[in-house]
Amino acid sequence: MDILVLIKGVIVPTQKPAFDEKGQLTAETSTAILNPYDKNAIEAALQLVDDHNGDVTVASYGVATTTEPALRAGLALGATKAVAIDSPLVATDKDNDSAIGVVLAEAARKLGQFDLILTGSQALDMPQGYVGALVANSLNLPYFDNVNALATVDDELVYTTLWEKGTITGKVQEPAVISVTDSINKPRLPSFKTKMMAKRAELEQLTIDSITVIDQSAWDDLNKQAPTSRLAPLPVQKKKSVVYQLADDEAAVTKLITTLKAQSIL
Repeated sequence: MDILVLIKGVIVPTQKPAFDEKGQLTAETSTAILNPYDKNAIEAALQLVDDHNGDVTVASYGVATTTEPALRAGLALGATKAVAIDSPLVATDKDNDSAIGVVLAEAARKLGQFDLILTGSQALDMPQGYVGALVANSLNLPYFDNVNALATVDDELVYTTLWEKGTITGKVQEPAVISVTDSINKPRLPSFKTKMMAKRAELEQLTIDSITVIDQSAWDDLNKQAPTSRLAPLPVQKKKSVVYQLADDEAAVTKLITTLKAQSIL
């Protein structure tokens, strides 16, 4: 069983993001990590491969400063191969996740025949969680999301999806695209050995310079209609200082205590 896991590099959530003059995130000055939700997809792939011999390939689209840390993290977790995807077809000044979904689908087709394509439920920095659906639609494959259990029985995938009022279990023949929840498993921790191997591993490069998974006219419309978005930096909070001089005001201590209580500090 050969599985492709589509992953993403995201900015460290505890780090204050840097912006350029246009209000866009500056990836070069930000530290990227593997999207936490994608770890569950990688673990699900590894468990399936453990039971049915095969390979796990991780692939990520974007600039090298975000894709490389994510891909090396995927290798450290146990993936067999890592592929960095780029494309001149997506306008860099457009926020076009739909177009990126088509590029990922094109990459999946060019990388070979996979029995299964997995994604995490969402990205830490983009929680809509529809990349899997975009890929499946472009490749004309069955798609299931919110999958909380996954196994193979008699060459069929048995899945369980989570819904508000219960679960649904079903079967689907391979190939298919599936997005897994963050509760489907507990991702394994990378060992020192796998970290070192991932650090030295050579990443495969794939450039998507043409689209075949959808009609050219549909692609042109999709890429042209992408909205332009800008992220506004957080305003700097100016601190206001208040000085109570006991020498000038006998009630200074009382006023200070009253102010601190009003701000719930005392």
